Amino acid sequence: MSDLVKWLRQQFNADEQAAPNVHALDCELTMTAGFSGPCTCGWADRLLAEVDADRAILDLYEQTEFGDLSRRTALEDVIRLRALPRADRPGYRPEWRP
Repeated sequence: MSDLVKWLRQQFNADEQAAPNVHALDCELTMTAGFSGPCTCGWADRLLAEVDADRAILDLYEQTEFGDLSRRTALEDVIRLRALPRADRPGYRPEWRP
């Protein structure tokens, strides 16, 4: 599980770096020459919020005592599910599937 957590943290870092460039096709920013102007779609903000929430899940997992088996197991299931949208990225392992 530690390999999955490490890999996911790398993916979240990549998502965070890409976020400013993520916009809906009808976002006013993408419809202006040179991509200058206000963002009206909010996709970048949503992506950053998802990254923050996903990191919080990993932090909860790492802070959970090994004796709290039911909580650790539930968090492991959530982590595996949160990794699925990134399963097409390099480094994802089939054994991480839920």
